[in-house]
Amino acid sequence: MRATLGRYPGISLAAARELADKLRFAVAQGGDPADAKKTARVEAEERSFGHLAERFMREHSRRFKRSASDDERMLAKHVLPKWRHRPFAEIKRREVIALLESIVAAGTPVSASRVHALIRKMFNFAISRGLLENNPATVIGKIVEERSRDRILSDDEARLFWIATAGDGPFTPTVGLALRLALLTGCRAGEIAGLRRDEVLDLDDTTKARLNLPPERTKPNRRHVLPLSPMACEVVRRALATSTAESFVFSTRAPTEDAPISSPALTLAMRRLAVVVKDEGKARHQLADLPGSATWRSHPPGVHDLRRTVASRLIEAGVAVDTVRKVLNHSASSGDVLSRHYDRSAAEPPMRLALGRWADELARIVGEAPADEVVIPLRARVPA
Repeated sequence: MRATLGRYPGISLAAARELADKLRFAVAQGGDPADAKKTARVEAEERSFGHLAERFMREHSRRFKRSASDDERMLAKHVLPKWRHRPFAEIKRREVIALLESIVAAGTPVSASRVHALIRKMFNFAISRGLLENNPATVIGKIVEERSRDRILSDDEARLFWIATAGDGPFTPTVGLALRLALLTGCRAGEIAGLRRDEVLDLDDTTKARLNLPPERTKPNRRHVLPLSPMACEVVRRALATSTAESFVFSTRAPTEDAPISSPALTLAMRRLAVVVKDEGKARHQLADLPGSATWRSHPPGVHDLRRTVASRLIEAGVAVDTVRKVLNHSASSGDVLSRHYDRSAAEPPMRLALGRWADELARIVGEAPADEVVIPLRARVPA
């Protein structure tokens, strides 16, 4: 039997002899040093943070969370490069704080808060599996003070946004159309990006056109039937006319793949638009000189702010809060079984009226109202 003890001079001859004696004794007792060494490697791997991350993703995140891809991305970018091979039971609170502060120092403080929440949940998962006794990510407190989520687009900003999404902006025409549909419907980025052709119903009849999103495609895990305004129908038609995907409305650039664009693509598009609006010097983009660009530069909106804009505009117009809640597919109040299950048909007319008026108002703002129509700004109350 042969066994490698180490390399000289990293290990002295005396130490090598001592190790050899221990191995001979182990063999005499019926042991297998090679097998023991392999077992030790496996156990060390199972104690690593990287292995814990794999178990967390497999047994919790992918099983229960729609944002599993976000967890995977944050781990790969911020955590695993530093902790992959660390025994997770040896990670101390001071190391957690050091990791989070390094993310803040890199200029992404909001990411630090997200990472903190994620690793706190991971350590709690380890405790629930009997792998750990204490959570080093607790009792840390706030890492940063996040800005309140109250950003909505002004008229000037909505006009700037519409121009940027016309097809010659800082992103592909497909992404531009997806962003426009988000502003017209108030749907979440993932619901828009992954929109399937069979989820669009009666598109040729603007009195019945609607989206029918199954539970597995919505955040509250509840079917969402959302009326489409004539303006939204036109956006969907344009997307379908250029889509190369057999199953999806908004297709990727790869013409041979039956795949949709991704939710992060819409997030990235809004970030690119913010960069373009800030552009200076000889290459200054025309968007940087439009009304609304100054506010956009100082407080750039994100893709979720399109959804918030729809909600705020409907409420300002006097639309009943219950109707706005149904448009956004927000959860019904606790115990409200009737609202959750039996009033879909009754809810559709007021939702169609509300979204139709919002589309008319948006058309007026961006200058796309039909020449033979007089569009009245939303001011009258829309019934529930």
